[in-house]
Amino acid sequence: MEVFQSVTTCPQNGMIDARYLHLEAEFFELEKNQSDFLLRSFVIWCESFFSEQFVVDWYWKEKNVKVETLLDRIKQEDTCFAGVEAAVQCERIYNKKTFRAYKKELWYPTTCGKRDTEIFEDYFEFYRERVAQINNKQIEWIDAILSFFYEPNRIAQTTIQRLEAEGYVTRTPYFSNAHLFNGEIGLSIPIFCLNKQVSSVAEQFAIFLNEISCQIANMNGRVAVTPIDYPSKCSGHMKYFGNESRLQLGPIPNGYFPIEWYPYYYICGAEWFNVISPLAQTHLPMLFNDAENTPEILVKKHSNGSVNLKLQMDPDLVDVSDLRKMRDLLYNGLYPGVERMTKK
Repeated sequence: MEVFQSVTTCPQNGMIDARYLHLEAEFFELEKNQSDFLLRSFVIWCESFFSEQFVVDWYWKEKNVKVETLLDRIKQEDTCFAGVEAAVQCERIYNKKTFRAYKKELWYPTTCGKRDTEIFEDYFEFYRERVAQINNKQIEWIDAILSFFYEPNRIAQTTIQRLEAEGYVTRTPYFSNAHLFNGEIGLSIPIFCLNKQVSSVAEQFAIFLNEISCQIANMNGRVAVTPIDYPSKCSGHMKYFGNESRLQLGPIPNGYFPIEWYPYYYICGAEWFNVISPLAQTHLPMLFNDAENTPEILVKKHSNGSVNLKLQMDPDLVDVSDLRKMRDLLYNGLYPGVERMTKK
């Protein structure tokens, strides 16, 4: 396996691939021992993934802890808010002490370093090019606007990287039933750090979710290359697929609040790899048969009813036209859209 590369090796103002590889899953209506198994499995899997090339820092409710302590806390307590931050081992970051010092520099920079931005820096060049074409009567406004959406597999370029790997583990009891639990797991890593290993790492992410979904049916999840580093529940492409019809919202079972039911009753995104729970499949009665008849998509159904779908292509090459195939299979089960494109 090739060596991962540290963001500290980036040129200070160099333009890099700003996308992230992201794993996330939501679980629901699990008994305590089931959720213990899921969360502990994720923590142990992360430790194995990070073991050779990363410096790792786990925290529990905003306080640093050893991984052994974290595993115990998961078993001992009902509510869980834990996470992980990690960095590729390098000359500058080689143990927890140097890693924490590096993080302090990120939060309190003393020199010009990497910075956060809401708009990718190469956007402006493309924008100026389109405006010039409009002013020269070479293109109409409507065509100029649509051209922003036509770019195939656009790779955003920017100088930003705050941290490298970041992950989270959450669990809360239901308001209506304190003996059942819901929560989320997630992990994101910059494409830059993966150093030509995007496909192999994405496969590792997918294998983990596949193994967990064999044993935990009440879980939806996905693996995708995303343009942002925080839990998104969808790639940037998913805004194209929003459905704002309220008619899709089904009845809520007695005793549940909408916020406890809808995030798991629906699927939060159609991505490169997807885990679809039996509950979400109530919207998709023909999902398995339809997926088997879609040549570009691999489908696997577990004995507990959970279905896994994967596009047969490298995850970093997936474009909106490729996701359309996945969306067509999952459309009736997608969470009704709430985001809109704004003028800016």
